[in-house]
Amino acid sequence: ILSRFYNIFISFVQKFKQLLFVIWILSCFMTPQKVVELHCVHFRNDTGHARIAVYNDPKNFCNEAIKPYKEVSGLIVNGECMVSITDLPDGEYAITLLHDENEDGVMNYNFIGLPKEGFGFSNNVYPGFSKPGFNACKIRVVSGILVSQTIKVRYIF
Repeated sequence: ILSRFYNIFISFVQKFKQLLFVIWILSCFMTPQKVVELHCVHFRNDTGHARIAVYNDPKNFCNEAIKPYKEVSGLIVNGECMVSITDLPDGEYAITLLHDENEDGVMNYNFIGLPKEGFGFSNNVYPGFSKPGFNACKIRVVSGILVSQTIKVRYIF
């Protein structure tokens, strides 16, 4: 009886070692997911899409002539939109939001240069009469930490 118990115990220990080895190998290839969750609110209607631009370079922030680091869009439902931004390396980012009501992919301006569509920025920065700076809007993304922001859409007209 003892020899049988011993054999079962040895078999269990060997299988447990194999399982630990597999877990260790998998953990070497897995990294914690980095996610930025955006809850965008105060859209004046559900027309169009919420266009999100993510910038990682202060020199390019809010420069419409330069493509942002990452772009995503979301559906607007009942004046709100939820967007998840994934696969961002650790670092500092600033986010812009455009309520693209006419689906042309760009901010539209009136004849004196004021935005005709809704906009917003990370950290809910309100720019006044000029575009905000990168540092005012910057958020920090770190492995394993969920970043959650609520961005209020603002309209001039």
